[in-house]
Amino acid sequence: MASAGPSTQQQLLVVEGRRNGCRDRHGLDVFHPAKRRRMARAIICWRAVHPASVEQLLRVKLALVPLMTSRRTIRWIDVERLC
Repeated sequence: MASAGPSTQQQLLVVEGRRNGCRDRHGLDVFHPAKRRRMARAIICWRAVHPASVEQLLRVKLALVPLMTSRRTIRWIDVERLC
């Protein structure tokens, strides 16, 4: 996790590569509830090792990166809730 600067905010970026978006609502289904729970658990573990981070705001973003060379647009999605 990288600090976002002096505003005491951290950002976590989840990157998913997509070949074809039709099957999974263009990548939205890939960040399913089980994956969100695992991510929340990983954050809890990371914060346990880094206690100073507990008081900082954490923003989670999902980046859906197309693997097709014809489409280069990365979709950025703010994740409001993990669980």
